[in-house]
Formats: sequence, structure tokens, C-alpha cells
Amino acid sequence: MRTLIAGIFLLGYGTFAVAQSPPPMVEKFLHSGEFLKGEQHLEHILAEQPKNDEARFGLGVLQLLLAVEKFGQALYEHGLKSDQDFPIPFPKNPDPATMRYAIFRQLLEDLRLGLERAEKTFAEIQDEKVKVPLRLAAIPLHLDSSGKPTVQLLELCRKLNGGRFQFEKENPEFLVCFDRGDVAWFRAYCHLLEAIIDVVLTFDGEADFDATASSSFAKYQSRFTAAELQEKAKNRNFSTKLILVEPKRLSRFRLHLIQVAKLNHETWKFVRAETDNDHEWLPNSKQKGVLGLAVQDQMIDSWLACMSELQDVLEGKKTFVASFLSRKGKGINLKVLLEDPPLSWDFNKAQTDWLPDEKYWMKAPDLNLAAFFQALQIFNNPMGVAYAAWFN
Repeated sequence: MRTLIAGIFLLGYGTFAVAQSPPPMVEKFLHSGEFLKGEQHLEHILAEQPKNDEARFGLGVLQLLLAVEKFGQALYEHGLKSDQDFPIPFPKNPDPATMRYAIFRQLLEDLRLGLERAEKTFAEIQDEKVKVPLRLAAIPLHLDSSGKPTVQLLELCRKLNGGRFQFEKENPEFLVCFDRGDVAWFRAYCHLLEAIIDVVLTFDGEADFDATASSSFAKYQSRFTAAELQEKAKNRNFSTKLILVEPKRLSRFRLHLIQVAKLNHETWKFVRAETDNDHEWLPNSKQKGVLGLAVQDQMIDSWLACMSELQDVLEGKKTFVASFLSRKGKGINLKVLLEDPPLSWDFNKAQTDWLPDEKYWMKAPDLNLAAFFQALQIFNNPMGVAYAAWFN
């Protein structure tokens, strides 16, 4: 559960982790921490200037920050603990509200709705030459209810990174010039986070949550008695049996991941076409990126081949995966499984009997696992995790 929360902050705030021209309108609201006021102002601007994609990009950034900040404030309200293993600097709440599993599920759903709103704003950007330079380092974040900033964006990124970044020497303001390729990148990350939330909320994770929540939240209340919890702990087997409580979310999960695959292709199409070299967030092979991570065409090709395989298997064009998971010579049709899943998945059953209905199996080309292994190899270095998170 803590890994999920940390991942949301890493992927949510980390997406901002920007030119000598005048700063865009959104920057003053970012630096003052007035995200809601900025959202209202830019919505007013867009009502009068519907083709102003610089304002629209700024609005998407604010909506994304608002969604993650609201999630952080809700976690503070319920007394989330910060420690050595969980480096996000949450202030200690002296009077926390009681956390329950149902409340946590609702917090995740509220975050998903906020991400959905931001993605729809980014999706309306049409200008292929849009360029928005932003200085990100000093953006204040409000993770408690005091109304005062608790941490600046660069400080939070350092904590998640485990230290300072190389780029800070040359670019202390963390200036990034976002452009059209980055629009698709932001959209893909919104879809990725929504997919993670939807798949988590698909299943009944209450027993697992009970096992960890008391060490994560100051006041956690289970709906089970102590004796029931002890019995559940004795019989828990999360790796072998899953109960679906909101199965329709798996359909959204599938569609989100298809969008992630498509938007990765869109991202790199625009990035590869760039000829400038100005504080790039995602550089092509001839540019220098702000983060200092080099990109070669072979890396992009391998990554996009992996995305194409992912899209094919999610659209039911390929099986997952007949070579080592098969039934009567057929592989799993992941599209059918995610669109119309059984309400419980019991992996205790022998071989593939956990999925007995023939509709889940089909004869089709196998997923090309070699493409996935090749993509993984491009991240097989000391910076591999950073590359993978950055590529999305």
C-alpha cells in the first residue's frame, strides 16, 4: 500500500521534475502555490481565447498538481506516517481522522477523477508548435491543512531520488521547455496512473490493507474484530486467489493502457521531429535533455516495439501467452478476460483451470516476448529505473 502511494507521488509530482522569453501565465500561479486560483483564471482565459494552447497546457499542469496535492492533503488528514522507508515529507498530524479501507478506496477514486480531468485538458491541445517554458524548482506543495507550503517540488524530487540531481549545477531553477511531444507524454502518464488505480480498486484488497495500514496511518480502524484479523492473517494467500469487487474497472484499465501505448508513439513522433535544443524534457538522439539522460534511436525503436506488442495483446490481436500459458493449444485472449472477467481468480487450481471458460482462450499469434526483453535491456544499467519511469 505504501509502495502504491509513493508511486503515485513519484509519477504524479515527478512529471514536473523547465528561455529567455516572458514566462507563461501559469508560472505565477505555480510559484505562488495558488493552483486553484490559477485554474479559475486560465479557464476564464480559455473561454475568451479557445485556441490559446499555452493557457490550456498551463491549465492541465495545474489540474494535475491539484489532483495529487488533494490526495496528499487527504493522506495528511488521516495521519499518514513518514519515515526512513517512506521519504515523502508528510508533516505529523496531531489530530488525525480515522482511516478505513473504504475511505482509502474513495481517496484513490477521487485522485483518478482529478487525473481524468487533467488528461482531458491536455487532449484538447491542437497546436503542434506549442512551447511552454516553466521553472519548476520552487513550486510550493501543500501537503497538510495549514495553507502554508510544506515542501518545494525540487526538494520533494530529491527525497524521492535519494539525493541531488546532476542538472542542478547548470540549471538550478529546473527550467524545462515543454512542447508538443510532452503533451502526449503527460497524457500517457495520466492514463498510466488511472490504470494503476483502476486495477487496484478492481480487487478486494481489504485483508492486505488491514495487514499494513496500522503501521502506515496513525489511526486505522478495521471492520473486523481482532480475532477475525488473526484468522485472516493465518489464511491469507494473496498470490493465489483474487476476488473482484468492481470488475468493470478492468475494462477501463485495458483502455487506459491502450492509450498509454498509442500516446507513446505520438510522443516520440513529435520528439523525433524536433530540430531545436532548448531545455528538453524528452530529447531525441540529437538533443540534450534537462535530466542529462542520453537517448538513442535504438532505445526509442525498442520501446515503441514493446508498446506495439502491448497494444496488440490488449486489443485481442495476439494471445497472452500461448508459449508458456496455454490451454488446448490456445492462449489467453486478454481483451475478453478484461472486458468480461470471472468474479474470482483462484490460481490454486491446477495449471490453467482457474480460467475454465473457453471464451477466454483463442488461437492467434503469440505476444512477442522478445520485444519486451529487448526493451528491458535498454534499461539494464545503473540508471535503468530512472530511464523506465522517464519513458513511461
